[in-house]
Amino acid sequence: MIKKFLFITLLAITPSIVEGQSYLSVNDLLSIRKCLINKTQQVGQNILKKRGYDKQLVYGADQEDFYFYQNCRLVEIGGAYSSDGEYLKSDRITDNASYVHLSYAAIGVFVHSKSKVQVWMNQLKALGYRQDTRRGGKDNYGEDYYFIKKGSPELRIVYKNYAYKLEVQRGD
Repeated sequence: MIKKFLFITLLAITPSIVEGQSYLSVNDLLSIRKCLINKTQQVGQNILKKRGYDKQLVYGADQEDFYFYQNCRLVEIGGAYSSDGEYLKSDRITDNASYVHLSYAAIGVFVHSKSKVQVWMNQLKALGYRQDTRRGGKDNYGEDYYFIKKGSPELRIVYKNYAYKLEVQRGD
């Protein structure tokens, strides 16, 4: 009886542990930002590798742009930057597909799952961030929400083209 209870409990909590560890958290994003500002880019890339991301070289992208993917491959958006400044997109729109874009200006984490965005929202709240309701919102092009905390970098969650992006400016 006790073994059965422990087994069922383990099954119930295992998906949340795996999902919580399978893509970048808000803390991971802030740690990578700090690594890039401190010019320890390899340490930031090691965080991505520990989370299961692979690096993808992109022909035509700036030398300071780095792309990492997980459970998908990245494909070009018509050979030019899209309206939101992105050069690539995921080839799969699945709940476990994720990719990261490190650029000279910002770091963006892309996912396709609304539940993962809710996890980010909970993490932001736990870290003391609050939504800046004076900016962002919904329009015909997507959704855009800003999160602020005194003495910390501003974070933004954007929904556009079937992908959610958690973004922080590098600010170095």
